[in-house]
Amino acid sequence: MVSVPGASAVLAALVVAGLPTTGFSLKDFCPEKRREAEPYRRACRHSRTLVFFESARRVADTLGDLAAVLGSRDAAIARELTKHFETVRRGLLPELASLVAAEARPKAKLSSSLVRGRPAAVQEDVDARLGKALEGLSVKDAAAVVSAETGQPRRKVYARAIELSSRER
Repeated sequence: MVSVPGASAVLAALVVAGLPTTGFSLKDFCPEKRREAEPYRRACRHSRTLVFFESARRVADTLGDLAAVLGSRDAAIARELTKHFETVRRGLLPELASLVAAEARPKAKLSSSLVRGRPAAVQEDVDARLGKALEGLSVKDAAAVVSAETGQPRRKVYARAIELSSRER
């Protein structure tokens, strides 16, 4: 697959990455300091494909950080799109991080790193988590915990927690 020149580098990267395109979130450049990375951790809870831009000198470190935070998710690296030396690599995030770290620094100025969003929680998974959480927590606290774990909207999880707790009575 090769990209086609267009009005947006983000869209060109999405096309060649092979990741879901039903929704995406552009996160621009990753913060250089880990303590500033919390907004990116929050964004990674969503099911949208995540797009990051990174300088060539930092792409290996960024991929390593993303792999540490996100674990083994599908990902892609796109460089020099629409140019003669266009490069697209796909794989699991830890594998790509190792591969890029072992290479000589690329001459490209920027790379696009694309990461598959968090898999959508299945209702059975939410129900199972709520069942366990409701054993020791209030409905409100159980909903907050499961919402944070699954990325599901808090109101939706809270409504389901009320429904499940009323069945148990």
